[in-house]
Amino acid sequence: MRLLAPLLICVLFVGKISGQITNLAAIYEGGDEILSNLLFDNGKTPYRMQDAFTARNSDLALNHPRLTLSGDFTGDGVDELVVFNDLEYTPNMNPAFTCSVVTVNRSTGMTFIPLGNWFSILKIDLDFDYVSFSVAGDYNSDGLDDIALFYNDPALELLNIYLLESTGSGFSEPQSWYNVDRNEFNFTALKFACPGDFNGNGKPDIAVFYNYFGTAPETKQSVFIFESEGDSFSLLPVAYDATKASYDFSAMKFAFPGDYNLDGYSDIAVLQEDPIDHDLVIPVFEGAAAGQLAPVDYIAFIESEPYITNILRAAGGDFTGDTATDLALFYDNPGSGDQEILVLESELSTFKAPELAFSAATDELDMASITAVQSGSFIHQPVVSATTWK
Repeated sequence: MRLLAPLLICVLFVGKISGQITNLAAIYEGGDEILSNLLFDNGKTPYRMQDAFTARNSDLALNHPRLTLSGDFTGDGVDELVVFNDLEYTPNMNPAFTCSVVTVNRSTGMTFIPLGNWFSILKIDLDFDYVSFSVAGDYNSDGLDDIALFYNDPALELLNIYLLESTGSGFSEPQSWYNVDRNEFNFTALKFACPGDFNGNGKPDIAVFYNYFGTAPETKQSVFIFESEGDSFSLLPVAYDATKASYDFSAMKFAFPGDYNLDGYSDIAVLQEDPIDHDLVIPVFEGAAAGQLAPVDYIAFIESEPYITNILRAAGGDFTGDTATDLALFYDNPGSGDQEILVLESELSTFKAPELAFSAATDELDMASITAVQSGSFIHQPVVSATTWK
């Protein structure tokens, strides 16, 4: 057996928050010396870091960090962390072969414990290199989160959305819940895929940003919604239909679903670079009963920090305990060189100015070595008190 790349899973959580809040899990890759020295100090900020799980080359790999997910796959009310790996086997006297493996890491409150491989299939039958996006949600409404895979094999004209259904202790074989010819709907054109309930009808959806090929201002830009029927996905009428002259998906860096305006419909916040001034603009595509997504600019940073090029990772979640979705930006400060977490609290139609929630020197934490960030309810916490960032 041969596994690649050591990793460290770090849980970052907010102290003194009223109610259940969203936590952050960051996967950090590096050499042995880095793995043994990464610590967060509670200090004067509301974030501290716990070394939640470490692994060496011989223990665990992380070959597809972009596919990393969080969700409640066991049904215990606490989110797990899911990683996608390539596992190479070398049987005695037989040719080596590689499997595509999904490993689940369960939170115990302060640590992650590997629950083993919940899914394994020959790489020639399902190659994670061909997965454009992985999305978590309870698509069969059984109380357990499942995994949807947008599968885009360049050698095939038929594209599939495969579902891996959770049983609480494993994932099913891949089931095709949607298929389409490449010339009708090309997964290569997808910029983002976000889970949620964007029309508020109680059915879990996946919204995809379809970045039509072309660079001219009149090039179409659309958002489509795949809605779960319990055993398949249906493609709904277009939810957003405009051109690059309005919003250019190519200039967007991250997208995070959530209820930013607390109207009961899922929204999507996007980090976008202004095409002229290169400033950071954050529009929120707001959901509605009609199944439409309407973009509203919540905040713009005109010739001021944070700069989009220095935002290395980000996540959405309720980081302040008021139930509205906020944003957390993992920021490489270009002036001080500090590695920071900035929180943008939602005010339902705007974001507050960024608040510094964590800061460390580069020799303590190099955010460029963080390969994945996930938000979720990794830690059950009692109600303590309210937090105000200073």
